[in-house]
Amino acid sequence: MKYCKVCDQPIPASRKSNNVKYCSLKCARYAEHRQNIKNITKRANKILPIAQKVYHAYGHKCAICGWQATPELIKIKGRLQYSHGNAIHHIIPTSEGGEGTARNLILLCPNHHKQADMELIARSELRKHLKSIELSDKQKRIAAFKVADALSELVFGDS
Repeated sequence: MKYCKVCDQPIPASRKSNNVKYCSLKCARYAEHRQNIKNITKRANKILPIAQKVYHAYGHKCAICGWQATPELIKIKGRLQYSHGNAIHHIIPTSEGGEGTARNLILLCPNHHKQADMELIARSELRKHLKSIELSDKQKRIAAFKVADALSELVFGDS
């Protein structure tokens, strides 16, 4: 008898294929979801170090219009969001071989991000707005102090 790889329940005889790994479609979907989460996490961990540099290089503002939702760090579902309402956009999508490098990443507001995804903004136009993400030692110290201040305010509240 075969057992489900997700819930360890016996696989019903009605599921006749020799390749069946799951007892139901629900378990199959759950397994697929878990695999997708692993892939997304792997990609996020790879891009995370450079993402913080991108946010800082653009001052947490859209590269095109300068919009940001708030100058404060946003806490959503218990996690700090450093984007201030903006998102990192791959100029050349990863599906087309684009990489998570400084030459391919730009910070955009939701409107410009959607327009870029729909190719209403040309890639050449996006490249005109690219900024260097390398930080000087002074910029690194200032950023560290800002983060420390924001975290202490979150932990200890206004003093």
